[in-house]
Amino acid sequence: MNAKTTPPPVRVLVVDDEPEVAEEMLEALSFQGIDGELAFSADEALSIIARDEAINAVVTDLKMPGTDGHAFLLKLMSRDTPPVVIVVTGHASAEIEKSVLAAGASRCFQKPCGMDDLAAALYELFENRTIHP
Repeated sequence: MNAKTTPPPVRVLVVDDEPEVAEEMLEALSFQGIDGELAFSADEALSIIARDEAINAVVTDLKMPGTDGHAFLLKLMSRDTPPVVIVVTGHASAEIEKSVLAAGASRCFQKPCGMDDLAAALYELFENRTIHP
């Protein structure tokens, strides 16, 4: 059946190697009614996603030590049910945006981005997502 059903609540994982940036993003999203968790590296994020099946969205930086955001994005997209991914980077360019969108990200924002815009994008992506029961 291809009937569109109510999408699940947004539960986001914010991934950034700068703790204060990640904390600020999650706090701002929480004021918009979006629940979530924090990770300070891609590897930590993968561990959290493996144990918390409710996470259905990821907001990630690109430039991080260890596994960078692009490699992390590819790992997320290889999952059986990939989360919605929004990339937020201080190094945005048309080439980078094209690359992350081609790899599976739903949106790419330049840092600093408006938290209202980020929350609106998350809600819009989930409203338009078709869930098959």
